[in-house]
Amino acid sequence: MGLDYKILTDDAKTVDLLEDKTHQKIAEHLYELITDEETPGLSIGIEGKWGSGKSTIIGILNEKLKNLSDTFVFYIDTWAHEGDHLRRVFLEKFIDTIKNKIGQEEAKELDKIENSVCNRTITKIITNKTKINKLGTILSILTIIFLPIGIVFIDNSCSDVTLLGTEPNWLFIIGIGLSLLSVIVGGVAWIVQKIRKKDNPIFWTTESTDNTTDETTQESEKSSVEFDKFFKKLLVFLENKGFKNIICVIDNLDRINEDDALKIWSTLQIFIQEKNPILPKQENKQKLWILVPYDESGLKKLWDKNRETEDFIAKNFLNKSFQLRIDVPQQVLSSWENYAKSEIDIALNNFSEKDKKTVLDVLRWTRNDLSEVPSPREIKTYVNQIAFMHSLCKDNASLAALCYYVSLKYIEGKSTDEITKALLEKKIPNNSLDLYSGKDALPQELSAIIFNVNQRKGMQLLLQTPIQKALNNTPDELKKLRDNHKEAFY
Repeated sequence: MGLDYKILTDDAKTVDLLEDKTHQKIAEHLYELITDEETPGLSIGIEGKWGSGKSTIIGILNEKLKNLSDTFVFYIDTWAHEGDHLRRVFLEKFIDTIKNKIGQEEAKELDKIENSVCNRTITKIITNKTKINKLGTILSILTIIFLPIGIVFIDNSCSDVTLLGTEPNWLFIIGIGLSLLSVIVGGVAWIVQKIRKKDNPIFWTTESTDNTTDETTQESEKSSVEFDKFFKKLLVFLENKGFKNIICVIDNLDRINEDDALKIWSTLQIFIQEKNPILPKQENKQKLWILVPYDESGLKKLWDKNRETEDFIAKNFLNKSFQLRIDVPQQVLSSWENYAKSEIDIALNNFSEKDKKTVLDVLRWTRNDLSEVPSPREIKTYVNQIAFMHSLCKDNASLAALCYYVSLKYIEGKSTDEITKALLEKKIPNNSLDLYSGKDALPQELSAIIFNVNQRKGMQLLLQTPIQKALNNTPDELKKLRDNHKEAFY
């Protein structure tokens, strides 16, 4: 049985779905800037709130740049590598991107650089196997056969009186000769080898085999000087392969911890500032572009926590780091509503038109004012939660109540405890849902959603702890609970 909904992914779009095509326009202007031969490489900040569509701009730009054979695009999500050695990770991923771009075979010459970047070491064990050669085999046979015969001859000769007389004892002489035959042959072979000036063993041979037992990568961070050295080598490699435009997209620097972010930023200063180019001017035939999507409020966390100096430092930091800053503007009301409708149509394709309208209406009603515009990411989250939870809650609560709960929890960021407390204090519904005809039943429906039970049982579970506390204190508190939540007592 298939799903009656489709989950929206947060992948960067390559098509601008917003009515005003703001993301498309920014991407097109960036493309024109990058491909202009007279414009040098720049460091560019793309500023906007989280979920405003910065990644969509990068996605559209990347799609347009794919058709340029002389352009190399590198993307790194620093948030995905938080806690790792970011300088080393940057170089490793840069090398991997090169290999994927030009092919593993052609990029084999990068292996040496990659091993140095990764501090990769290979441990080998050399195994020596000794084998008796032909001469050694012959001497062994001579020893086995003639040594016992020689001993027999010597033994028989011991009783011969000629041993002490003038006549030679041939049995003894033959026995000695047979016993020492292998020694004599070996000695002659040794003398011959020395005359020929050979140092190899004469009785055996040695075979060596290399066994790779381990390949390890040492976890260590690169210094800024090492980073500079390796990055220069990689740029020269790309230049030799015909790449004139190098585009580095460094995403989510505003989300990682302060120490890691400042470390990578200090490294980036090596090549994002015009006064210290990555290559000497006479050699620098490439254009290096640094694109950094960020939320200004997120970057401020990198600086002094003292509010009197934070804004000043952040402002100067941004001006110094980027030669160009692009704002991703907030969408107008009609634009985000049309975008939300298109996402609802995609995800809730089996919902009726009336139900789709309810989903959009509640999202509109729960905005505090017209200037509060949900981001594309918030819209996706809202629609996805409704799609998944609807089948779980549809028997116990209306779709409008579910939409309101999702808005509270996943858009406004309220915890379940906060929603529960607001229900007990009769602070839900609020005035933003005046257009919702079923608002009087909303507390029961929200309770049912929170506890995933029917409405009556949901209210009982909601009031269970307060009732127990009231019974242990004064009757007035119990009376107050009864007056505030009559629906649960009758």
